[in-house]
Amino acid sequence: MVTGIPPEDLETTARRYFANPELVYPGLTAGSKLSAFTFLIRMMMTRPRDLAAWERDRGYPLIEHAELAHENEA
Repeated sequence: MVTGIPPEDLETTARRYFANPELVYPGLTAGSKLSAFTFLIRMMMTRPRDLAAWERDRGYPLIEHAELAHENEA
């Protein structure tokens, strides 16, 4: 409904990304097993971002004891 065309199936999406790896990650190419392994190691060694520090730097309000909706009895 949003785009006006029917959704594509998973196989079509996978084929598109396999045909053009740049869509997944800029600079990514279909290459050897060694390049795939190197990419995997780089991703595993990348430190995750500290979202709490990012929010503090931007002055976002920090909630001390946050509850998810299903944890709140009200």
